[in-house]
Amino acid sequence: ADPVPDPKPAGIAAVLSKPLKTGPLLQALRNAFSTISTPKSQTRSQSQSEPRAQLPPPTGSQPQPQPPPSTGGTRNSDDAGGEEKPGTLRPLRILVAEDNPMNQKVVALHLERMGYGCVMAANGLEALAAVRDAKFDVLLLDVQMPEMDGLTAARELCRLYAPSGRPWMIALTANAFGSDRDECLAAGMNDYLSKPVRAGNLQRALHAAFDQKARRTAMPM
Repeated sequence: ADPVPDPKPAGIAAVLSKPLKTGPLLQALRNAFSTISTPKSQTRSQSQSEPRAQLPPPTGSQPQPQPPPSTGGTRNSDDAGGEEKPGTLRPLRILVAEDNPMNQKVVALHLERMGYGCVMAANGLEALAAVRDAKFDVLLLDVQMPEMDGLTAARELCRLYAPSGRPWMIALTANAFGSDRDECLAAGMNDYLSKPVRAGNLQRALHAAFDQKARRTAMPM
């Protein structure tokens, strides 16, 4: 018979035993995220009941993506310390290409807590269409997606746009091997993050992207 689990302390969503096993960990994450509503800034065009945003096909007219977070007079502060969020200090227009709805929620939630909005694409083709129709500073690009994977999308963006005219591309991949990182950089990616995406690593990558944007802006025409 299965052992009786220890009672969960108040406020704890799940209790997992070490060493961690993939199945119970994924189930605990599903249970946790099922209670989290999808952030308002998560999708480019999204119904209230559908977790995945679907951008229109590349051809035809397309609605404009949602505007980036305002950097005007209203202070965007953390509730506790009163410090301004990264999205206020280092504003960026962010596109996320990710086909997994749960991963979409994780990334969008991290970004929202940092003060960033984002536009969501479900594959490389949608990402290319979004970049064609709007200006983005950063593209978080999942390596493995249907229809067009992230590596192919990165190569196509490098073919179509000069470095100054395309977003700073950050690869998202479940593989943490050095060879995978080299493959992403060879495809034209600028940076690399392993899944599951951690808030600290994501913030550092966005900081680097903002610094690069600032250097490009400062360059003489």
